[in-house]
Amino acid sequence: MERMTEDTGHTLALAIALWIGAIAAVTASGILAEFDAAERSALGAFGAIFALAAYKLDEEMGRFVRGARGLAGAAVVLDAAAAIALFGHFTGLLLGAAPIALAAHLALYDRGLLAGAAGALRSRAAKSPGARQAAT
Repeated sequence: MERMTEDTGHTLALAIALWIGAIAAVTASGILAEFDAAERSALGAFGAIFALAAYKLDEEMGRFVRGARGLAGAAVVLDAAAAIALFGHFTGLLLGAAPIALAAHLALYDRGLLAGAAGALRSRAAKSPGARQAAT
């Protein structure tokens, strides 16, 4: 039996298009406005958990996303979309952008581009003055 190869880039692009398309459809039709806050939160949590799990659990997907050119730029655009959504109360935009932004930021962290920010919070322990004998 011949093993089928997966085109990760096209699969990811299709998944993102379907997610954003579904969110756009429920927003445009007014269905999203009928959801209460708990239902919108659950939808957002599902999107975030799914995006992070797909990135971390699928090794091929993780390698692809970490190696993607323009990942930092995409993260900035997604962050801007999420900020606009928060300040403008555009729930659909937030639900569409936030899960993908989370996965992009995790990929940047795994790539080491955000490690400097985390490293600044932790300093190396200085050697204790008592660790060496004083010169006499």
